[in-house]
Amino acid sequence: MSEEIVTATEMEAKEPHMNQGFEDNIVPWNNPETGKKHHILTRWYWGSIVKRMITHNKAHGFTGIVMIGMSGSGKTTLTQTLIHQLHTYGENYVVDWFNGHDMLNIDKKINAMTVGVPHIMVFDDASYTMENAKASEVGKLANALTTVRHKVKSKVIMIMNIHYSKATKKFFRNQHFTFLTSVTTEELGNLKDLFQDKMPVIRQFGSKYRQMALLGRFYAPIDVY
Repeated sequence: MSEEIVTATEMEAKEPHMNQGFEDNIVPWNNPETGKKHHILTRWYWGSIVKRMITHNKAHGFTGIVMIGMSGSGKTTLTQTLIHQLHTYGENYVVDWFNGHDMLNIDKKINAMTVGVPHIMVFDDASYTMENAKASEVGKLANALTTVRHKVKSKVIMIMNIHYSKATKKFFRNQHFTFLTSVTTEELGNLKDLFQDKMPVIRQFGSKYRQMALLGRFYAPIDVY
């Protein structure tokens, strides 16, 4: 199974000359606040990422998403937005919203899920939940997530929200789609292991994040030109 890692920073723009040999597709986007239409790069548009999630989920039956960011940086809001957009595109999922501690009772939670319908499992604030868990408990959870689509006999999307890139076991943060809602100086070293060749974009996003934290706003280009 091919894995695809996507970061929220892909919504940040690189200059066209940085994409040697790559031609961007253009999509129209209507600004709901101004009513104006902008023609933007596909990779800037978060709706394109949601469509890739749908394609992945239809092909593989299980799609893992991890969101990494400091408290208050927008993980829960982004989770709600993605869920809304999934349904906007005609997908019909039952949403099961858990807290991090529910992970330790995952078998009971899965057994209570409706069989035969697609599910979105959200583990909000899952940081350090498995910190003191026994190896057998970690193994049970890993096995439950690996087999959940077979138990519910339908497609499953799992979203896990954590505050820090290493705030959970490697198995659980190694998912198909990874979003960053904040980037701090302390995190940059850890993010090199996750993103490697994407680090220039990560640093660019980090600059925007600091701008937002200091000024309460940040600036990003909308139109291609």
